[in-house]
Amino acid sequence: CYRLSDRFSVRVGGGLPASGIAEGVELGELEYEMTVRLGGLSAFAEWYPFGGDLRVSGGVMSVRSPWTLEAASASSYTINATRYAAADVGTLQGEMRMGHGIAPAVLLGWGNAVRRGRRLGLVLDVGLAYVGSERLVLGANGPLAGDLDFQRDLAAENARHSSRHAVWPILKLGVSYQF
Repeated sequence: CYRLSDRFSVRVGGGLPASGIAEGVELGELEYEMTVRLGGLSAFAEWYPFGGDLRVSGGVMSVRSPWTLEAASASSYTINATRYAAADVGTLQGEMRMGHGIAPAVLLGWGNAVRRGRRLGLVLDVGLAYVGSERLVLGANGPLAGDLDFQRDLAAENARHSSRHAVWPILKLGVSYQF
């Protein structure tokens, strides 16, 4: 964080690239295990309208994609309102792809990491990031994988869980220290 004046600063930061497993993610009538990719860089301009700890920030953050998913084991799968036997579908897996690698974001925050006379502090941000489109791409490897009706149902399921304009919520909590 670099202070430009008592009311303006710039902040560049990020988190180490990491992946995690989210179990029980529901999309339609199916449940998935999703591998989520987190971390990355961010850059924000910050305005402290009252000169205290309240701030409004605008900037950009990196988005790591795709996220992979695999349907939880079941005896049957309902895809686009059609029930299919698990043996016919095989493994149902796919990716969630985000449209932007860099997402514009706005934040409302509390805590001034570069306030004069303060060594240690807590910072909190809440806001929104526009990631562009979210596109689900599902596939299967069972006997029905090449069936046209099954492919149409997969395409309809993909379309139902995709979005042309996706906005993600942001919640960040941090600790600041001035040397």
